[in-house]
Amino acid sequence: MDRACRNNRIRPYLCLGLSGLLTSLTLIVPKIGFLEWFSLIPAFLGLWLLQRRETRSGWRYVLGGLSFFLPYYLLSFHWFFYMYPLEFTELSAPAAFLTVLFCWIGLSLIQTAGGCILFYLLGRLGEWLLDRKKLVWLWPVLSGALFVLFEWHQTLFWWGVPWGRLCLGQAEYLPVLQSASWFGCYFITFLLVVCNAFLAMFCRKFREEKKAPYLCLFLALGLFTGNAVFGMLRMEFSATGSETVRIAAVQSNIPPDEKWDTVSLKSVKKKTMDMTAEAADRGAKLIVWSETAIPYNVE
Repeated sequence: MDRACRNNRIRPYLCLGLSGLLTSLTLIVPKIGFLEWFSLIPAFLGLWLLQRRETRSGWRYVLGGLSFFLPYYLLSFHWFFYMYPLEFTELSAPAAFLTVLFCWIGLSLIQTAGGCILFYLLGRLGEWLLDRKKLVWLWPVLSGALFVLFEWHQTLFWWGVPWGRLCLGQAEYLPVLQSASWFGCYFITFLLVVCNAFLAMFCRKFREEKKAPYLCLFLALGLFTGNAVFGMLRMEFSATGSETVRIAAVQSNIPPDEKWDTVSLKSVKKKTMDMTAEAADRGAKLIVWSETAIPYNVE
């Protein structure tokens, strides 16, 4: 009996952790991005299990957010280790490793803190809607809205970063992304969360009700299909035949220790501008600079 109770206590967090890992994997390997339309189902089922508990403590939702987002961000931010051994810092190998490790874990924890707040709100919202059975259908839509608000918030303040957004997992599926040209990348996140939530409701209600589960399935498939069809039609009607646009990428390859040196700023700007002018002379209509190409505001 004690073992069964312990398993029941752990099960929601295992569902959330598995969901976080699977979702993060689609961001790293966009070719399997189709899994993202299902990978959040265990997270919503885990939240539902937490809502069924007799305790009313909100800490279970905070722990749920930790269970989902910590593995999500640790896997998403694995690229920190590509920066090792931080040669431009002249640190020793052990010091460079500890620096990278600190940044990897530290940034993951900072971003996870916001995720814990999100899951607390999702949990409390679910409780409120479950007490009002006729409004329970709003949970997927409101969950999608909260997730969009969370992703937007993650880009603010000094700790804000644009990495780890759900829409990145759809990079290989151009028809799915076309609606972002009208509504932005957050709309893709909204669709992903809403579809997963409806599918989770389908799984949860399948044995409880006769018609409601299939309505959830229909809504999820309808949203996905409608967005994909819109994308395919847009790509078809916006095709330009043989017309091409020349694009250039400017990568000055200036060492970081020189880029941030105030003495070298003029030479950094000159090299970047010279390469841009050369690309324009060669017919480039769109010129893309690298991240922090010039480490100050361009006026």
